[in-house]
Amino acid sequence: MAVKLGFLFGAGAEYDYGMPTGGEFAVNIFKMDKGGKQNFKTLMDKIEIDDSYDFLPDNYKNKTVTTYNKRVYEDVIKYSIEENRDKIYDFLNDIDDKINKIESEFSEKTFIIENLAEKYKDDLDAINIQLADFFNTVSYQSLFNSSVFKLFVHYSSMEEKPQSKRIKRTLNSIMNLLLMSVGKDVINSINENPFKGAAVDIFDGMNNMFRLDYSKFGEELWDNLKNIEECNGKEEEDYVLNVIQQYYKWLFETILSYKGLIDKNWHYLYNPKNEWGKFTKISTFLYDVRNYIKNCYENSKTENTYGYYDDLKEAINKKFKLSQIATTNYTSLIEDKTGENVCYLNGSTHFWYDPYFNKIGTEDELLDNHFKVPLIFTQSGVKPLLDIKLTCKYVELYNNWKYSDAIVIVGFSFSPDDEHINGLLRRLVDDKNKHIIVVDVKGSREKIAKKLKVSANEYVHFLKADHDRQVNGKSWVDAMIEQVTEFNKNKE
Repeated sequence: MAVKLGFLFGAGAEYDYGMPTGGEFAVNIFKMDKGGKQNFKTLMDKIEIDDSYDFLPDNYKNKTVTTYNKRVYEDVIKYSIEENRDKIYDFLNDIDDKINKIESEFSEKTFIIENLAEKYKDDLDAINIQLADFFNTVSYQSLFNSSVFKLFVHYSSMEEKPQSKRIKRTLNSIMNLLLMSVGKDVINSINENPFKGAAVDIFDGMNNMFRLDYSKFGEELWDNLKNIEECNGKEEEDYVLNVIQQYYKWLFETILSYKGLIDKNWHYLYNPKNEWGKFTKISTFLYDVRNYIKNCYENSKTENTYGYYDDLKEAINKKFKLSQIATTNYTSLIEDKTGENVCYLNGSTHFWYDPYFNKIGTEDELLDNHFKVPLIFTQSGVKPLLDIKLTCKYVELYNNWKYSDAIVIVGFSFSPDDEHINGLLRRLVDDKNKHIIVVDVKGSREKIAKKLKVSANEYVHFLKADHDRQVNGKSWVDAMIEQVTEFNKNKE
């Protein structure tokens, strides 16, 4: 009897199609002008207020439409650092492997970082950098002891070299991220335990007096990111500059999150009369996000690419029966490729949201005379989940997956931002003893089980795929089918 499978696809599943990864997506949202302001104005021109729709302020068509400016970078950086300190720590201490990967993707390697480090070995041995003693909560010695890091320091000090200033500026940005990360740990420690002694309880409430000031560096870090430009020179310092710039960009893409921005401003969608400026900012931002995603999607269609969705289409009804496909991605790429019905768990470029009615639908399903924004949860957005239509989709998905032999998950990170999905999977594993098979280029069964917070670890499985979607020399589909067949044998 053919096995029956459910599928969940995240951003990593669309990498082969040229779609941005989560970090790259977040960075690019802020880097380019995507026309959200004009979309907003066009919609407003079409709306006419009547007695049945008391939502927008008087004279709204003549009010100024504002968008997020550079001041918002402080909030984004603050949230990203506070939420991703562990990621910063792991990324920086893994500098050698990260640089090796960056170099492996260069089309031309005029120099090799390892060889340059050997060339300047005596100078690098003299470099001794450590964090001050009061930063004792974490250790960055793997970073500071790295010959790669010391090489960047060395080039930063070679003022006679034309690229020295740019290398130094990029290195300073990396160190600013490090210091803000460990500084947050120190500030938290001080705020939580400002006193010692047996009777410190009487001072409850005398905390949270200290905070980090992100105002100076938020904009500076963004400017350095946006000013990254490949250097075409042929000297060794040109090569070093290109390497450290890519390293900084990768670090930024790893940690950047605008969830805090959405969380902080989402509720203004419901109050345009009293908070018009903030209402227009969050609205135009959501239009910008939709425009960017649609542009990426249109570009992906011009590429002759082959990926997970093509593999899936070839296997459905030949190697297994399909229960339900779900995705956290926003475009119809997966439907275009497979021809199957898909449940969009985080919204879609095809769905819209009417905050006045808290209602979700396609553009045709919602009232023309109402304000609406793209239904794209990005990294937050809780209230739309209360819409009955979306709630029913989640219930339907759960029931379909409940009667599957396994749920196969590709390119999904199990982020805390997706706890609404993690919780659904956790119920299936712990309550229904459903197997989940995770296919990804990195990870482990133990790490996934920990992220999911499941108690039945034996139902979590991991298949490590390479960039050709092969698992130990087999296609990921065949490897996954073998695993499910083994489950069913054990049940018998």
